[in-house]
Amino acid sequence: MGRALRYGVKPELYALSTLISLIIFALVFGLPVSIRLKQRTMGSATASGGIDIFQLSRR
Repeated sequence: MGRALRYGVKPELYALSTLISLIIFALVFGLPVSIRLKQRTMGSATASGGIDIFQLSRR
């Protein structure tokens, strides 16, 4: 935190930017997992005429 103060960044802004970064990080990794789980429960995307990207990546 000392380095942030030295460059004129308030600790509140430093903490806020850290929280926003963590939220975005969680979303980036959470969305593919939720899509994969949804496909498992609802069936494959190919059954509804879509392209199953997870099947393509396994080949």
